[in-house]
Amino acid sequence: MWTNIVLMGGIIGAILMPVFRAIYITETSPVGAWRGMTYFSIALGIPLGIVVALTIKETSKFQKVKENRPSTKERTNVMKKNLKTIFRSDRRMAYIAILITVFIWALNYIFLTLGELFIAQSPNLREGDINIVVTIMSLAVVVGFAVTAILADKIGRKPLLFIYCSLFFIGTILVINGVQTPEIALVLVCLGTSLMNIAFWGLWVLLSIITIELIPTDSRGTGTGLKGIISAIGSTLGLIMAGIITYFYSLDVAFLLFAILLLIPMPLIYKFVMETKGIDLGEIK
Repeated sequence: MWTNIVLMGGIIGAILMPVFRAIYITETSPVGAWRGMTYFSIALGIPLGIVVALTIKETSKFQKVKENRPSTKERTNVMKKNLKTIFRSDRRMAYIAILITVFIWALNYIFLTLGELFIAQSPNLREGDINIVVTIMSLAVVVGFAVTAILADKIGRKPLLFIYCSLFFIGTILVINGVQTPEIALVLVCLGTSLMNIAFWGLWVLLSIITIELIPTDSRGTGTGLKGIISAIGSTLGLIMAGIITYFYSLDVAFLLFAILLLIPMPLIYKFVMETKGIDLGEIK
């Protein structure tokens, strides 16, 4: 739960984005003039970086580990050993199901990078409407972290995975239809993007937590690292595939296709992934 609270604090930048967007992007200014956010980041980031560099020190435990750091060959051997431990454990199928989910989840990262462009091209939304949508999207991320923090411990990680996969698909349908519906475009797009952001970031938190709770203690770092690599590959391929799909069809087809793919892991999750709520991490072997 505390992890989610920290994430909620870190979302302040996302909340500030629509503020600068409203200042620098208007009906007459070129879309993409995000100068304000850049200036703000530099003005705040440099002083904070100096403060961190001068005041925060590494922990004594890290210093001890650093002094006794093994060689590259030894670290490679440890990584291979950890991978064997993971994929020979009783939970290997659950871990594989999570990796598949992570990959497909990462494909949908295209909505974060291209979603604003897609919405901005709608003839049914004015520039002021788009600022409203961006603001609500940012707030939805905060809601997503807060809701996940509460529900993950109340109803469990596994049911919430099903809910978020479904919500992301529903949100995508609402957004695609919303940009094409003159009368209620703003309502549908706000609702759809909210569901998508809540589900997307909620899934990110859940998949990270479940990964830790599935993997044996000694191999946990290797397992989470592999999840990160799969995520990076998925997001990169998602952008490449989206470009190809958009060239032959349109961007909304790419959004819809990847959202549908996110429903595919649900049977795998149901069959192989066990509920990890309340599990004692020290007991995972």
